[in-house]
Amino acid sequence: MRLLILVILVVLGIYGCSPTKKLPPKSTLLGKQEIVFTTKNKEAQKIASSIQKDLRPKPNKKFLGVRVKLFFYNLVDTPKKKGLRHIIKNKMGEPPVLAKEVNMQSSEKFIENTLINNGFFRANTVSDSLTTNKVTTFTYKTTVQNRYRIRNIIFPNDTLPISLIISNTKKKSLLKRGAYYNLETIKEERGRIDEILKQKGYFYFNPDYIVAQVDSNHNGFVDIYIKVKQDAPEKSVLPYRIDRITVYPSYSIQKDSLLQTKEGIITQGIEVIDPRNRYRPSIFAHAIQFRTGELYTRKLHSRSLTRMVNLDAFQFVNLTFNESDTGKLNATFYLTPAKKNTLNLGITTSTKSNNYFNTELKATIKNRNIFNGAEIFELNASSGINTQIGGNKSAYNTYTLASDFTIYSPRLITPFKKFNWMQAVATRTKATVGYELVSKQPDYIIHSINGSFGYIWKKHEKDEHELTLLNINLVRPANLSNRVDSIINTNPSIKQSLTKQLILGVIYNFTYSNQFQTYKKHQYYLNATQEFAGNTIDLFKGGRKEKYQQNELFGIPYSQYSRTTIDYRSFIKIDNKNTWVNRIYVGVGIPYGNSEALPYTKKFYSGGSNSLRGFRAYTLGPGEYRNPDTKQQTNQTGDIKLELNSEYRANIWSIIKGAVFIDAGNVWLLRNEERQPNANFLFNRFYKQLGVSTGMGIRFDLTFLILRFDIATPIRKPYLPNGERWVFNKINLRSKEWRKENLILNVAIGYPF
Repeated sequence: MRLLILVILVVLGIYGCSPTKKLPPKSTLLGKQEIVFTTKNKEAQKIASSIQKDLRPKPNKKFLGVRVKLFFYNLVDTPKKKGLRHIIKNKMGEPPVLAKEVNMQSSEKFIENTLINNGFFRANTVSDSLTTNKVTTFTYKTTVQNRYRIRNIIFPNDTLPISLIISNTKKKSLLKRGAYYNLETIKEERGRIDEILKQKGYFYFNPDYIVAQVDSNHNGFVDIYIKVKQDAPEKSVLPYRIDRITVYPSYSIQKDSLLQTKEGIITQGIEVIDPRNRYRPSIFAHAIQFRTGELYTRKLHSRSLTRMVNLDAFQFVNLTFNESDTGKLNATFYLTPAKKNTLNLGITTSTKSNNYFNTELKATIKNRNIFNGAEIFELNASSGINTQIGGNKSAYNTYTLASDFTIYSPRLITPFKKFNWMQAVATRTKATVGYELVSKQPDYIIHSINGSFGYIWKKHEKDEHELTLLNINLVRPANLSNRVDSIINTNPSIKQSLTKQLILGVIYNFTYSNQFQTYKKHQYYLNATQEFAGNTIDLFKGGRKEKYQQNELFGIPYSQYSRTTIDYRSFIKIDNKNTWVNRIYVGVGIPYGNSEALPYTKKFYSGGSNSLRGFRAYTLGPGEYRNPDTKQQTNQTGDIKLELNSEYRANIWSIIKGAVFIDAGNVWLLRNEERQPNANFLFNRFYKQLGVSTGMGIRFDLTFLILRFDIATPIRKPYLPNGERWVFNKINLRSKEWRKENLILNVAIGYPF
C-alpha cells in the first residue's frame, strides 16, 4: 500500500509540475510536427510517416503522455559540473525543445524534396502552426499527384571502352522498367557501376562521375539516361595497372623519412624494406594478391588488406596507391608491428547462497612472429575450483588444471601445391598440444592429453572455416573411489565414459557472422561444429565383435561417435544505448560402433555463468533427474543439450551497463537409464523438462575488458513433480533459507554470449 501511495504521489507531482513553467519569456514548447495530405494517397502517406521521423528538431520525449526527461530537467536549478543535481539535470533530464527552433520553410522544402525523390514530382507543401497553453504544433499541408514510374533506361551507346563496360552490365541494373522512380535506387545503381569499373582497373573513378538524366515528359513516366560526365577527370576514365609494390613492415611515423632511404629485398616483384629483418619477405608475397603489370581490381585490393590484417602481426595496416605514370599505380604498404609479447589474464567466478563457490583463473601468453614468418605462438593455462566454503564439509570439491600451446602459421602447410580455396581472404595452419586434469575428490581424477592439426580459412569476410584433419585425445581416469566403482560396474555405458579411452577423429567448424558491421541494426553470429571419431580405426578393425567389449588400438579402447553443435545468436539494436540479444544452442552426441557412451570430455552440461545462470554448472538434468544426495556436489551431464537465452542490455551511465535476462534449457541422455529415470530425450516431453531461470546484471565496461556481475534465480525446476515446477509463488527474498537455496551470483569476465 505504501508503495502504491508513493507511485501516485510521484505521478501527481510530475503532472502537477507544468513543463512550460520555466520556459524563457515569449517562448513556447514544441509539440508535434504533422504532415497532412489534401487528398488521400496511400503511397505518399507511407513515405510521409518516415519523413515525420526525420523532421528536426524533435520534441521532448514522452512516456505515458508525460515529458519525463523535461520534468527532471526542470526539477533542479543550474547545478555544479558534478554531483547528484548535475546527474538529475543533465543525465536524467533534457532541456526543453522550443518551437522557435523550427524553420518552417526548411521543413517545407525537406518534405517536398523527399517526395520528389520518391517519384511525386509535383509535390507542394504549405505550413501552419497553432499554439495552445504555450505548446506549439506544426501542420504541413501537402498536395501530391500521381507517382511517376520508369519507362526506359538508356545506357551509353558510344564506343569508348568505359562506356562499353557500363553498357554490358545493363542486364544487372537495379533500375527496372515499370518500377517507381526513386533517387536512392539511382544512387545504388551508380555505386553498382562504380564497383564494376573498380574491378576493371578504373582506380580513380567514383560514382559522382555517373550522371542519370531524367526526362519526365511522358505522362506519368520517366526515361533515365545513364552517362559518364563529360567533365570527368581524364584519369578517371583510364584503366590502371600495378607498377611498383613496396612494403614497410616496421613503419612508424617518427622513422618514416629514414625507412624510405633503405634498400629492400625483392621477392616475386615485391620490394620489402625491413632494415631489422624482422619478417621473411615470403609472407608478404603470400598475403599480397596482386602483382606488377596486373590490372588493378578492388577485389584483390581488399583481399590483400584483409590477409595482411589477419596475420595478426601488425597493429596498423595502411595501403596507399599513387600514380607513377599514365595508367600505372605504385602500391605501398605501411605496416606498424603489434606488440610482440602479450599476457592476458581472466577470471570467472560464481557463488551460490548455500556456500558453493566456483572460480576459474586463465592466463594466455601470445608471441607474434615467433619464427619471423608472422607465426603466432599461444600458451594457455587455466586452473579452477568448485568447492563449498563452510557449511556441509562432506561436499565434494572439483579441481581443474589445464594447459595447451598452439602455433598458427599464416599459410596452409599441405603436401599439395594448390587448392581451389587457396584464394581465400585469409588462411592459417593450426597445430595444438595440450593437457587437462579434472579431479573430483574423492571420486576420481581424469587425465586428458590432446593434440590436433588442421587449417583455418576465410572465403569471405563473414565466414570462417576450420578443418581439423587430425584430432587425438587420450583420456585416462585414475583413483576411482569405491562409490564410483560400484556405479560403473552396474552400468556398462557409464563405465565406458570413465575408463581409459583414445579419441581419434576429424572436426569441421563453420562460423558465419556480420558482427564486424557495427553500423547494422541486426547483427548475427552462427557457429556450427561437426565431429566424427573412431571411424577410420573401426574401418580397419572390422567393427566390434561383442557388446560392451571394445576394440583397442595399441592396447587402448578407442571411442566412436558423432557430435554436432549449433550456436546461433541475434543482436538487435533498439537504439544506441539498448540491445536485445537472443541465443539458441543445440548439441547432440551419438555414440555408436565401438562405443556405448560418449567420452566424459565430450558430454554436455547445463548451468553456470554462461548458460542457465540460476543453476550452478553441472547441476541441471539430465531431464527430470536430480541427484538424491542434495548435500553432495553433483556432476550431471548428458548426450543432448538445448538452451535458449534472451537478454536485454542497456547503457546506464558512463561505463556502467545493465541487463535483465531469462535462460531456459536442459541436457538429456540419448538412452533410458534405470539409475536416472526420465532422463532420456523424448519429443513428447522434452519441453516439459526445461529448466528456466531469470535475473539481472551489472556490467562494467572498462574498454579492455567487461567485468560482469549477474544475479539469478530458478523460476522453473524440472526435477520437481508435475504441477509444481513453476516456482514463482515460492519466491521470498526475505527468507534466508530461500536465498540460500535459490540465489546465485555469477562473476565473470566478458558477456555470457
